[in-house]
Amino acid sequence: MNAKEINNNLIELYQEYFRKYPKEDIETSFGCDDYSNPLLIYCWEDYTKDYIRILYIGRETSSWYSGDDCTDERGYYNISKLVDLVVNKFDFKFEKKYRFFSLLYKLEKELNNVENELGKSPKVHNFIWTNVFKFGRYDAGKGRPIKKVQDWEQHNLNILRNEIEITKPDLIIFVTGNGAKMTTSI
Repeated sequence: MNAKEINNNLIELYQEYFRKYPKEDIETSFGCDDYSNPLLIYCWEDYTKDYIRILYIGRETSSWYSGDDCTDERGYYNISKLVDLVVNKFDFKFEKKYRFFSLLYKLEKELNNVENELGKSPKVHNFIWTNVFKFGRYDAGKGRPIKKVQDWEQHNLNILRNEIEITKPDLIIFVTGNGAKMTTSI
């Protein structure tokens, strides 16, 4: 399956789940509106090439985008807009800014032995990432969603297994815990 087919299947999955709940209803279920928009998977073309396919799974979005422009005219999440945010926001220049992504790049380099003659990794992005919790805290600060949000996701948006079935990774790495303590050495 190529990246376009994977992305189309992911979009169909997300539309199936998110068309059930307007954003306002989700926020009402949470009891507050200080949560980010959901972070959805985007499959880069390199993911489908002859490298080890790596799926990184974090815990939560950690203050991911919270703009109000991610809904359609009926108030439902606009899946295309959310996926476009991933494509446009993540330009792969954040390797050193965030420990999570620094670790991802190091693992990618080691697992796929991708180095050019200068010893630097070429721009190969054979990994994708998602989170156990699609919604993360925003205004309230970073960290795991409150239990009410976790319970809502478990009952209404339990799609991690579907994401794995669609993306067919060779390797799944859970990267959760305290970011300050996350190791960046391999």
